[in-house]
Amino acid sequence: DRTSAIFYLTLGLTQGLANNHEQALATFQRAAAELTDWKDEDGKAVLYYFMGRSALLARRHDVAVTALENALDLNPDYVNALSTLGAVYIDKAQLFFVRDRVLPPEIADCIPDSGYEYSSPTLEDAITDIETGLAYLDQAVAQAPDTLTPPLKQMAQMTRAIGRNLRGQAAIFAGDMTTAQQSVSAAQEDFDAVVEPFEEAGQPRYVAWTHLGNGAAHILEGHLNVSAAV
Repeated sequence: DRTSAIFYLTLGLTQGLANNHEQALATFQRAAAELTDWKDEDGKAVLYYFMGRSALLARRHDVAVTALENALDLNPDYVNALSTLGAVYIDKAQLFFVRDRVLPPEIADCIPDSGYEYSSPTLEDAITDIETGLAYLDQAVAQAPDTLTPPLKQMAQMTRAIGRNLRGQAAIFAGDMTTAQQSVSAAQEDFDAVVEPFEEAGQPRYVAWTHLGNGAAHILEGHLNVSAAV
């Protein structure tokens, strides 16, 4: 019933806010299993969305994909589900580039030490996952309302910029400098487009993430310029 649905959603969200993402995922999965009278047309896509979001944050990419696809089956225009599903594929690919690599301590401290078993297994798989993620993010950006409360369009666009950066990095690994340059330039355009809206919306965290991502894009651009000059 409605009361049980609200209970499970509130409990799962509370667990997520405490960074207990595995617990949150288990709560949402329990809700899906027990609330058999929750009809699809009565907003059940929201449950699948939060299940997928928790699975992403727990680095359970396979579970996240299934849950978010379920949400989109019920509501194909669900912007949050589109954006989060795109982020799942980008995260899988991102893990490929740090898996089995020795990183500087200041970088290693910022990266979880688990979830690598769900990463893209090869460079080719990573490139495929990036393209899949970007396709979902393109849909999210196109379908998101152009409002700042909340800034759904800008959040999807920032995530797309991160994905475009990653596509540039993957192209460098693959020796495709033309695609790398195009991807990095597109990422910079996305980052530049969302800074001011995030500032207007009072979202300092997203402003910081945008500047961080744009800095990474400029580093990639510098690498490409050096390579072109050699």
